[in-house]
Amino acid sequence: MRTIRNWLAMTLLLFIFLLPGPLPVFGEDLYPEKIRYPEKIRKLAETGHAPAAHQMGLMYEKGEHGLKKDLIEARKWYEKAAGKGNAYAMNRLGVMYFQGLAGLEKDVDKAFHLFKESADMGTDVGQFFCGVIYYLGEGSVRQNRITALEYFKKSAEKDNAAAQNAIGVMWYSGQGGLKKDREEARKWYEKSAAQGYAEAMVHLASMYEQGEGGLERDVEKARQLYEEAGKKGNLAAKKAIERYEKGTEIVIIPGKVKSAP
Repeated sequence: MRTIRNWLAMTLLLFIFLLPGPLPVFGEDLYPEKIRYPEKIRKLAETGHAPAAHQMGLMYEKGEHGLKKDLIEARKWYEKAAGKGNAYAMNRLGVMYFQGLAGLEKDVDKAFHLFKESADMGTDVGQFFCGVIYYLGEGSVRQNRITALEYFKKSAEKDNAAAQNAIGVMWYSGQGGLKKDREEARKWYEKSAAQGYAEAMVHLASMYEQGEGGLERDVEKARQLYEEAGKKGNLAAKKAIERYEKGTEIVIIPGKVKSAP
């Protein structure tokens, strides 16, 4: 079985994308999706307007609105925005430093510094990543599950689905000063799953399979959740469905499966 540590490690890595393609955006677009004149945004960004510089970074990162995808160019715009105190750009740079992307050397401490500054400004994404790094104990940050939980809670209060799921994992296994409580874990998984977070759907599906957390055993409900998570690309869910199709029941321990893109 996968360990909780492996789950959070994979959640972090896949949350910031190990696979080719744009980094996740976290809903931080500040302008309408259909921008007809990106050059207007560029001109505004060149005046030192931080939100516009951040948006330029997003457009280069995703290769949108007539711009060719270019992570290095995206990083340059994020640096300009972060230098002006834009917390969303700090998150994007933090991702890049953590993964060693866009021409940067991997630097977990630099990533943590950016996430921490963003978290202190109140962003749920910065708070979530601080929680994960404290949970794992990466770079020079010493492992501290209690502090990790505090950050997850702050992020979850802003309806961050990944943080809600992380809290569910900690309740399920009794970490960060929490006593094991499957019903409490289930409540957090439900909150996260309601927002479409695939990992939480897998955890919740497993609880339905086993009749845990105050739930009646319901294999059909479990299968529905696996199918929904599978449509979002979750590998654990896809494997569960494959086994169902072969007539073999699968039991995945909630909180002990790794995330998938």
